[in-house]
Amino acid sequence: MGLRCTEGRTQTNYRKLEYRDKDLAKLNPILIWEEREIWQYLAMNAIKVNMLYQESYRSLGYCNW
Repeated sequence: MGLRCTEGRTQTNYRKLEYRDKDLAKLNPILIWEEREIWQYLAMNAIKVNMLYQESYRSLGYCNW
């Protein structure tokens, strides 16, 4: 879904807008959203959740693909 501050200790140092270098900026639009806000947004917009989420994968970084 995106990067959020509440997902772990390493995420607390991120900002809504990060500059990677002079030609590249990274946006983290849901950084400060609470988990309930994520679920509300998904429900309101009829967005399907990846099946892996129900199998306890919370980040694609957890997958060894």
